[in-house]
Amino acid sequence: MGKKNNLLNQYLEKAEIFAEFCNAVIYGGQTEIRAQDLAEAQQNYARMKRGRDGVLRSRVRERDVIKLLCRTPHFVKIAVENQDSLHFGMPFRCREYDDMEIGAQISELERKHRAAKDLQEEHFRTGLRDLIALLKRREDREAMGKYLAENQERLEHLDSELYDLLCVMLNLGSLRRRKEKYYNEETEDYRMCTAFREMMADSRKEGRREGIEIGERRGEKRGEKRGIALGEQRLSMLIERLNHDNRHEDILRVCADVSVRQQLYLEYSL
Repeated sequence: MGKKNNLLNQYLEKAEIFAEFCNAVIYGGQTEIRAQDLAEAQQNYARMKRGRDGVLRSRVRERDVIKLLCRTPHFVKIAVENQDSLHFGMPFRCREYDDMEIGAQISELERKHRAAKDLQEEHFRTGLRDLIALLKRREDREAMGKYLAENQERLEHLDSELYDLLCVMLNLGSLRRRKEKYYNEETEDYRMCTAFREMMADSRKEGRREGIEIGERRGEKRGEKRGIALGEQRLSMLIERLNHDNRHEDILRVCADVSVRQQLYLEYSL
């Protein structure tokens, strides 16, 4: 639409004009939206999209006119797209705008919830309580162990479904593979606390074993280096003694023959 679009957008940007337009189109002329109820809203949306060439590019879309209708405790975003002729692709364009708007709102809500940490396990009574609590501690195995110990009466008696769910969500594949080991035939449930304690104990043993092996390898390397240094020092002393005694031919023999070298070490008590 070009110039027409720009001028119409500028006119509809006025709160009283936008309110009248919405009342006429949405509410049949009844005054449901007032100018003072409207606020400015973001018009631009950016989305990263990978092209056919595999390159990630930013794709920007802009609404013609959009306002925020504020009515406590809720708000509604109302948008207007101008057309000077019928175009069947317009509903799809509007849907794309809506998708980008919803995506932006979801991202903002995620950011706020992460910052507030407002998902409290105390608000739940089912297995979700333990799932949420352990997910919040999944980066700290010690904190997980502490929570399991504090809630052992409940977590030592899990049904099969919840046991599997916790193992999968917490990336505890080893516990799921050994699931039947922790089945309690008397109570017909699964002992998650016992399973976790044994897993942590095995991890500590494995850590110690790996630490010992690493230490041994490092010790061997240090020993090899020290042995080479001592050997070179010993040979240097022998050559120095032979040179002092004018035994120049023996110096050549020492460098070429290990058995001659050993005999001369004994001779010079080196």
